Amino acid sequence: MTAPAPLIDLEEYAEYVTGDALKETRLDGVIAAIRGYCGWHIAPAYDATFVVDGPGGRVLSLPTLRLNSVVSVTENGTELDADAFEWSHDGTLRRSCNWTERYRGIVVVANSGFDKIPADLLAVVIDAFAQAKAIPLNEPTNFPAKVRDRMARVGHPIRKEIRGFSPEGGHEFLKLDASVPTILILGGSQGSRAINETVLDALPQLVAKYNVIHQAGTANLEEVSGIASVALKGSPYLERYRAFGLLNTLAIRMSAGIATLIVSRAGSGTIFEIASWAIPAILVPIPPDVSHDQTENAYSYARAGGGIVIEQQNLSPHVLAAEVDRLMDDAALRTRMHEAAQKFARPEAAEKIATILLETALAHEPV
Repeated sequence: MTAPAPLIDLEEYAEYVTGDALKETRLDGVIAAIRGYCGWHIAPAYDATFVVDGPGGRVLSLPTLRLNSVVSVTENGTELDADAFEWSHDGTLRRSCNWTERYRGIVVVANSGFDKIPADLLAVVIDAFAQAKAIPLNEPTNFPAKVRDRMARVGHPIRKEIRGFSPEGGHEFLKLDASVPTILILGGSQGSRAINETVLDALPQLVAKYNVIHQAGTANLEEVSGIASVALKGSPYLERYRAFGLLNTLAIRMSAGIATLIVSRAGSGTIFEIASWAIPAILVPIPPDVSHDQTENAYSYARAGGGIVIEQQNLSPHVLAAEVDRLMDDAALRTRMHEAAQKFARPEAAEKIATILLETALAHEPV
């Protein structure tokens, strides 16, 4: 799938607002958040290949709300005649008989999206970017003003043994293809099932271009491995996928050393570990009804420029694959995210906290 172009670029944005120099990474984050919330790329129009599950009924829905043309439809390996179906601009295709029920059994090549961003959505982009731009990264605005002068921004302590990573030997250690980029999926703790299911559904599309290292959780490993073996049965790229329950210290250092992109939940410890590696990230926070903290963590990191956010309610194989492709196809964006992550990281957090505690204790030591 060819990654769609941004909804608007900085020059277009500058036509609508004035002020200080704009931060392109924050604009990228706003666009990614809006696309993730809506569940499709919106604009501009581009040629897409949709690989979708068969609905079993007469109506097939594609992950788009603006279908401009349909080039071809293939069902279970057989291309359908153009008069075998009809389609609507709302992204639905209908036929007189039922579609297949097979997972990923239908491939639709089509042109999707608006030519230009709709005016109402443009207003949302401008307002969202203005809000993101107005929030200083280093300003503890969530705390009462009377205590801010007694606060120290130290970051979240990270495991000493995984600081940095091993930049060499990872492909050999993990027996992966050194000729393609690598995506690291960090699940395994609370809420890993939703990410696991989405990754498995998108797996054939992902391994066609990338290595995938998948930390699925010890309790989920057997199930994930079984589903992956079925999904990749007959695939020439089977050896590009590696599933683990939990990565041990050496394996995670090797994985981080070859990873170009990380997909993860948004726990504060995890975010600071990712930032310490300075690897661009797609964050999928646990839904707010379970944990508000992860949503706040994820958007804070996205505003800083180190990652983008896909909320779980919008997480689908198509959205995940499209965002992965978009980031992997844009080296300049990944460089900006890498630099933003370096600025966000606080590798000495544990030492700073320990020093503050010791200084406080010594200050109160009886004379």
